[in-house]
Amino acid sequence: MLVSLVALLILIGALLAIVAGSLTYASRDTFLSFFRNETATNNLTSVTLTLNDVANFALILIGYGVLHVGIAYGLWTGQNWARRVSLFLSAIGLLLTLPALLLFPELVLVVLFAGFVLYYFTRPRVKEFFKASRKV
Repeated sequence: MLVSLVALLILIGALLAIVAGSLTYASRDTFLSFFRNETATNNLTSVTLTLNDVANFALILIGYGVLHVGIAYGLWTGQNWARRVSLFLSAIGLLLTLPALLLFPELVLVVLFAGFVLYYFTRPRVKEFFKASRKV
């Protein structure tokens, strides 16, 4: 089954989010300085960002990563709650990412993955796999 591959991809994304969040938090002064230089260079003076904003963003990334480590573990072990959470988050991700696709075409992989999860995790055979895992 592809469930293991989906779990592995989610785990990789989760670990990358944790690393990115940790690095952003650790270097938030540098991140903020870079952001301010970029906004000044591109005449985006109405955009403001504080050190707390950067820290909060970093903590959200870390929290996202930790949540998805748990989801990946749940999928790997055949937990139906993980399938349901994946379906829910994929649906939300798809709804939020589709409009952004017009501005950021590189998000096509996110859309494809979310669409695949929505399709695959609703197949009868996959649902049965998660139900069978509960009985063991």
